[in-house]
Amino acid sequence: MPAMKPHGPRASSADEAPSAAERIAASPLRVTENRVMVLSAIEAQTEPVTVETLIRYFLKSRHSISVGTAYRVLSDLADAGLLIRQWIDGVAGPRVVYLARQNASQVASHRLICRVCRSEVQFFSSELTPCITRSLGKNLLGSANHSLDILYCCAKCAEPD
Repeated sequence: MPAMKPHGPRASSADEAPSAAERIAASPLRVTENRVMVLSAIEAQTEPVTVETLIRYFLKSRHSISVGTAYRVLSDLADAGLLIRQWIDGVAGPRVVYLARQNASQVASHRLICRVCRSEVQFFSSELTPCITRSLGKNLLGSANHSLDILYCCAKCAEPD
């Protein structure tokens, strides 16, 4: 998981999207400093974020948030529809990543699935759909950045016996 990138102040304009506080206020949630801080941090990212990455980001930026608070705020924001919560396979088993709802069209979740043993590897990419469109010379996937399942033969199954 890449490190979270710090974000600076945005230029203000009439066409700008609502702030994190405004989006939270429009949801069933009460606006709190932790919710605004977490939503703003995740919305600034283009890659999915784990809780561990979020905690490290806040420690580096000298903000204090406990692990329990981070989990609770992320869960609240996902339940309210402001974040997308997805499970991915990790070395120690499945783990959860979060992505801002507004970035859902930019970063899609894809799966590589072995045809033989049916093992799966999940990855995130904003470049796969445009790459396929360029390779084909036409757009068969539409304008949305869809999640794709790609069948292949994994290294274990491809090895001769």
